Amino acid sequence: MNITIEMIEQVLDATGADYYVVKQTLAECDGNVEEAIKAIKEKGAMKEEDVSKENASKEQDISDIVDETCEYADRVVGRLKERIKEGNVDRIRISREGKTLLDIPVNIGVLGGLVGLMTVPWAVIVGVIMAYGMNCKIEVISSDGKNEDIEA
Repeated sequence: MNITIEMIEQVLDATGADYYVVKQTLAECDGNVEEAIKAIKEKGAMKEEDVSKENASKEQDISDIVDETCEYADRVVGRLKERIKEGNVDRIRISREGKTLLDIPVNIGVLGGLVGLMTVPWAVIVGVIMAYGMNCKIEVISSDGKNEDIEA
């Protein structure tokens, strides 16, 4: 079957597909314009469906990671709150491979108390999430010098 430029234009106008895709599909359909249009639309629909499934899978993976991280953060922050309520806690330290990444004083005095109440919880949450993602160690340092690792 001889494929004409008019046939290609008809399929191009109907589908918006690439020239080479149209030409190849027309050849596969023996020059039948209607079959070529149908075939291209089905291929396009399948591609959109596959992309949609892939995106849904990625969104679910991200959602699972966020849920897992939030659960971890809730557990660790809960443990930190318990230790602070027990008293005798001077600082919370987050470190990785021996290097201190975040060192938060818990007893910061009366003047810093107002600022500390607003910023420390957020710093702890950010630090916990950072610790989870980077395999860091979270320590509670007591006023008597004891260090306790916090694990969720």
